[in-house]
Amino acid sequence: MTASAFRRRAPRASASNAVGARWGCVYALITRHDLTGEIGVGYVGETTDLEARLAQHALQPFADRIVRVVLAGQGVWTEAHRKGLEKHYIRHGVTVPGVTGGRPQRPWFNVDHNRDNPNRILPWDAIRYRQAREPGWQPQIGWQRRLVTIPTVPQGPMPRRVVVWCWRQCKAAGGRAARWCWRSLLRWLRRKARRRR
Repeated sequence: MTASAFRRRAPRASASNAVGARWGCVYALITRHDLTGEIGVGYVGETTDLEARLAQHALQPFADRIVRVVLAGQGVWTEAHRKGLEKHYIRHGVTVPGVTGGRPQRPWFNVDHNRDNPNRILPWDAIRYRQAREPGWQPQIGWQRRLVTIPTVPQGPMPRRVVVWCWRQCKAAGGRAARWCWRSLLRWLRRKARRRR
């Protein structure tokens, strides 16, 4: 054997010794399904501060359906590694002993990376189900950036600051919601202009 065969290989760069690595976890919220009442994986997320993240979930429509929290993984990882694990668990499912029957289950309430999940509960449906369970419940501002409502504007000429505010809300929504929001605002402005003539 040559000397090169005994040469020690350099360790692969792992997430734990990379620059910017810190403790984090990927978690699954075990929830009760809104329609069937079945208990399963409701949401998968990643965080470096689990307590603060769970406090944020208290504002979401499925907060009253959470049964428990399960850690799918934890370690000293970079942000990219945590997000990659989260994406993997959303797309391929999480196996939770005693809950999923030994097979991976994809989450019901995740939006990103979960659009092709046939069992997914859409955000507006989750809000509707929560309002049916708890009449008068309203989603908190900023709960989800994709759900935007057109503000009620007083009659008369529209001040520039209102148009700027509407534009910022539409941009924050992103995607189709932003286009719908902006088109609705423009339609409203055109109707107002026709009425003034």
